[in-house]
Amino acid sequence: GTVTVGDSECTSPYYASGAIVCSVPSGEGNVDVSLVLYDETSNTFSGFSYAVPTISSLSAGSDFVTEGGFDLTITGTNFGDTPTVEIGGQSCTDPVVSEEDTRIVCSVPSGSGLQTLVLDVAGLEVTYPFAYADPSIDENGISADDYGTDGAGSLTIAGANFGDANSDISVTVGGADCPVNSWSH
Repeated sequence: GTVTVGDSECTSPYYASGAIVCSVPSGEGNVDVSLVLYDETSNTFSGFSYAVPTISSLSAGSDFVTEGGFDLTITGTNFGDTPTVEIGGQSCTDPVVSEEDTRIVCSVPSGSGLQTLVLDVAGLEVTYPFAYADPSIDENGISADDYGTDGAGSLTIAGANFGDANSDISVTVGGADCPVNSWSH
């Protein structure tokens, strides 16, 4: 007989104690299982699910900078062949899965703050917290063209991880709002 799981056949099927036993082929998600025995096809069982992916850690060669573009390594289990990864609703691009389905490397989108990483493997999803690096001001990163008390001058703040255009950024000077005209990461 032949046992089919999804689109692949189980290998080495044998009959034991009133059951057919076989080695499950690699796969992902929720799939159908069917049996063909003596040219007769059984009813299809639609309740078979490969294991849900798990995430144990995230790592990168640098801080999780807000401009993105760095490689993120996701370590865990059951990543399958065609995972998708999103951080804050944006795609982590070009995911590459290790042969053991335990590691994904992808390129992080720009963003800021605490976000949710969503890993989807054929409809089976797992979430994990993701935090971009906190903003920082360079040691001599504050300059102004006018320090007058009338507030007419402009202030320039140099630093890192100020976020992208979707970031909620605000600056206060002495407790008063300082309108932000423009910024970059």
